[in-house]
Amino acid sequence: RLLLVPDTDTVRLDAGDVIEFDAFWLPYGPYDSAETPRREAVAYGSAAPRIVEMTTGTKESDFPARIRAENNRAQFTLEGGRDLVPIIVTGLTDYRWPRIFQRENGRWRPLLHNRVGPLDGVEVFTEPAGTFGAVFLVDSDEHPQTLRVTAGQEEQPLPRMTVSPETPARLAVTVPGADISVVLDLPLEVRIANTEAPLEITPEWQETEGGSWWFEQTTGAYTVGARISPNEDNADLELWLGNNGTEPVSIDSPVSAWFFHDSGTPLAAEHASVYTENAWTSLDEAEPAAGPRLIAVTSEDASCVAAIAWPDHEEASIARGEARVHPVWAVCPPGRRAYLRGRLYVIDGDLEDLARRVRREVWPRRMY
Repeated sequence: RLLLVPDTDTVRLDAGDVIEFDAFWLPYGPYDSAETPRREAVAYGSAAPRIVEMTTGTKESDFPARIRAENNRAQFTLEGGRDLVPIIVTGLTDYRWPRIFQRENGRWRPLLHNRVGPLDGVEVFTEPAGTFGAVFLVDSDEHPQTLRVTAGQEEQPLPRMTVSPETPARLAVTVPGADISVVLDLPLEVRIANTEAPLEITPEWQETEGGSWWFEQTTGAYTVGARISPNEDNADLELWLGNNGTEPVSIDSPVSAWFFHDSGTPLAAEHASVYTENAWTSLDEAEPAAGPRLIAVTSEDASCVAAIAWPDHEEASIARGEARVHPVWAVCPPGRRAYLRGRLYVIDGDLEDLARRVRREVWPRRMY
């Protein structure tokens, strides 16, 4: 269905008239609901991405955000949209080392998409005048964020997390320089609605060139898999289930994260906080609430904060350093796959820094 409604009381079209409009396809969302198109119409319509302030460089367009650099630098404030949006910077005289940074707590934090090489996630192109342009992907929402782009300045790569499988279900995550270490526990069984026995899993982990770990296993009518991809201060978590049967299935698969001091002892409850209704509170004072509920732990000196975040979940708890979360899966139709994508964070900063990142990077993928 396509409905085009002009903002006028009368419309007169004569032979030879041409109608032009900017649009994008929306090939996802529930087939029996208009909620996803309504949400996207706001995020990329009335609240579309836009440049609200320029400090260095010249704005050429709002969406896609296009800025002409000045002496290989650009600084601007972006607002609007949701999930990942493109940032295009033109007029660069050097194609090497294009980088983008976000202003956070008085310092510039690099926004990286590294997997195998330091320039993963950045696309450089040539311009007719002999200059260069670069395309970056940035998580954005209704809150303004100040960004800086540079080129021609060599940047030393930052150390990344490392992941090491300890058992088929347990993976140790080490974060260089952080006061918190993490152990992830994945379930050895997946409960599927309307089945008597849970689906048992025996992961055989394989490492990729970029340091990710993954497995995939087929049992009966179902294929189950997972991938853990470490970044500088976070790790992407991806779970999937393929339904090779004849009926839709619902999935229940809790995931646990154990948080430890650098001394190796579990973080106690007094180091835990809960985020709900746009505010942080202590674990003892938290009350059940609708919407995303994020549980985080803070290091003893309050310089580091950690959490495991999913787009949506039914319940979450923490005890003796173990954060246990029941993420919500989409119903998986026959012949299809259901994916669940979350993120583990161990960042230098405070609880508000964590909340801003989760709101931009994880919760936009929440089910509607």
